Amino acid sequence: MRYDEKVEYLAIEYVMNEMNDKIPVEKPIGVFDSLLTPFSLQETQVYGASYTKTNVKVLCRDPQSFNARILKIENQKYEILEKRDYKKVFLFICKKVVGKNVNSN
Repeated sequence: MRYDEKVEYLAIEYVMNEMNDKIPVEKPIGVFDSLLTPFSLQETQVYGASYTKTNVKVLCRDPQSFNARILKIENQKYEILEKRDYKKVFLFICKKVVGKNVNSN
């Protein structure tokens, strides 16, 4: 398998604002070589076509990526719904984030 897709992995860090409220801030972990995998026919039958159109499966080998909560693929953000550790590779099942500006920090 070729890990030829560049994916930016982001973590969530909570910082205090002027009113002493904790607000979440996205903190970049890094850009790692990843593989976007399609959903299988069985998964499409179980979850439905709409699920497989708005979600994506991503494989990554870098151990730092496991701390991520958000992925950015081609200027589109994806929220990580599920993580699986298969010892040499990590599987992320992600849902597309709709309605948020990707370039705002």
